[in-house]
Amino acid sequence: MQMEALKAEALRLPAAERAQLAAELLESLDAREAGDVEQLWAAEAERRYQAYKSGQARGIPWEEAMREAKRRLT
Repeated sequence: MQMEALKAEALRLPAAERAQLAAELLESLDAREAGDVEQLWAAEAERRYQAYKSGQARGIPWEEAMREAKRRLT
């Protein structure tokens, strides 16, 4: 099955089934790949922290961040 056809079929699943499928796909990645992703996220977190610490980035209150996240998801 072509990737686009598979993706289209998966997107037609109910949300709970899509979430289960996503979790199973993520678990199927080998540990080395998962470790690489974890290492990349750690590096990104450090980069963001340093930007905040140096004043290049600013923080926002948790409530504001959650409102913005919900707005983007709906």
